[in-house]
Amino acid sequence: MSSSALLQQKGLAQMPLSEKLAFTPKLLSVVTQTILALIGAPFRNRSTTPSTIKRHVMYTAVRALVDTLTPLQNHYRAPPTDEIYAAYCKSHKLTPDSEILQDGTRAHWMGPRNAKKIILYLHGGGYVIPAEPYSFAYLHTLR
Repeated sequence: MSSSALLQQKGLAQMPLSEKLAFTPKLLSVVTQTILALIGAPFRNRSTTPSTIKRHVMYTAVRALVDTLTPLQNHYRAPPTDEIYAAYCKSHKLTPDSEILQDGTRAHWMGPRNAKKIILYLHGGGYVIPAEPYSFAYLHTLR
């Protein structure tokens, strides 16, 4: 298990009851904002918003998650990146290939290590939000 997954588990164990109780109403707020973005999408200002409805709604959902949930609640919402990667590999019949870096962080390979060219992909999230399954789906298409 990587250092980030261990930190996530430790944080969840120390998560105050008040944050656990506030999680569901906050998540409902995120869902509401996303639904409202979908309903209002045809009427949005296309010069200042994303070009497609799908992108507009997805950006709204991500923005709402980041703005509404605390870091601990984001950890509560999603499993660690290691688990998401393992599940993606299993569902696509890929052999997981990871290595632990010097600081304890785990790096995951989506293609062969001996490839002529490689891409270092940092999913973002500011050490708070784990990688989402679509990150691995995107990287898999680049192979």
